[in-house]
Amino acid sequence: MFSPSVVGTANALTGGWGNMGGGITYLIMPAIYDGLRRHLPVSTSWRLAFIFPAVICILVAIADLLFGTDTPQGDWLKVRKSAIEPEVASVTVLSEKEELKKDNDSKGDKDSVEVKVVRSDDEALIRDVKRDETPLMAFIGCFKVLANPAVLIMVAAYACSFGVELAIDNVIGKVFETKFHLNPSTAAYIGSIFGLLNLFSRLTGGLFSDFLARRLHLPGRILALGLTMFLEGVFLIAFAFGFVSLKVSITLMIFFSFFVQHVCGSTFAVVPFIDPINNGKVMGIVGAGGNLGGLLFNLMFRGFGTKYEKAFLCQGSITVGVAIITLVGFRVQKKSFWDLFRKHT
Repeated sequence: MFSPSVVGTANALTGGWGNMGGGITYLIMPAIYDGLRRHLPVSTSWRLAFIFPAVICILVAIADLLFGTDTPQGDWLKVRKSAIEPEVASVTVLSEKEELKKDNDSKGDKDSVEVKVVRSDDEALIRDVKRDETPLMAFIGCFKVLANPAVLIMVAAYACSFGVELAIDNVIGKVFETKFHLNPSTAAYIGSIFGLLNLFSRLTGGLFSDFLARRLHLPGRILALGLTMFLEGVFLIAFAFGFVSLKVSITLMIFFSFFVQHVCGSTFAVVPFIDPINNGKVMGIVGAGGNLGGLLFNLMFRGFGTKYEKAFLCQGSITVGVAIITLVGFRVQKKSFWDLFRKHT
């Protein structure tokens, strides 16, 4: 929905501030628990503390039902029942075609916007974006998108960024509590730093990707993703060996937290260019890859128990491997990282 020159920044800003909720939770929940603990037993206090986020979730759900719309055309059920078909359909395609960049030249933007205006009888071209697409067609289209190697690489990349973030959100307080014998509230306050860095860290991923794209085009976005993912893996490995003191561990946590969330932003600065016609499907599949990664990495922490250093070492090693695969094998719109080393004509 955004101009290609700022799509990374827009995605990263909205996603990052959403993920910041993890840090806010770590900050507020212990305070609620401590307040209840002054008047109630421990077994009652922690149970009552969960009422607060439950009420917030219910209120947001009600707001979604009352004020939200399902699609850009309106509520999904109403659109499905509508018998009116538009004479003209617009499809916004993210591309790098030089002949279509038009006035973007004045801004130095090489990621141009191609707008195709197609009549409603040209179903072959707008099949995947027409509002009367059947559930079966959408289901089959998801499998076609999933067969795209570029999509699979992005699924792995998001699993190693957002997936890692989800898993670490669940354990980071316990890590500091166990390794440095802190009380739960203090450990949670330290752990909140991890999520609160989303205030700017995911945004920087989008900004950095858009910055390199203006100079190096799509290969610049791939470079931004692969390079920062490699650094994420390096700092995760460093954190595994950093339990020598509380200060060292907090410092390394800040660094790997920054790059974990930074990569989330740079991932979704690339995703809109993979298959613009099926952009919704691509984003949904890649987003699901993040949740899948969170599940797998949570199982990894559970398997290692209190041997947190081994879990972080494994996470870092996997992330470094995916970063190398991204740089070496990722290709989108016939562009890859290797195009940076080829002479432009």
